[in-house]
Amino acid sequence: MFIAIGIQILITLVSSLGQNIFHWNIWILLCIMVIFSLLAAMYIAQAYKNEKTTK
Repeated sequence: MFIAIGIQILITLVSSLGQNIFHWNIWILLCIMVIFSLLAAMYIAQAYKNEKTTK
């Protein structure tokens, strides 16, 4: 659970810093968040597959 909270804080910091300090376009930030979410989904699927095969 602490990992999930840490990742959420990291994503929130990146988006808020990108908008307020670096003045990034909102579409760039959305693309970054989509990439992070796809990577997280791939990791969850792989971990689920590994756990299912080890039991």
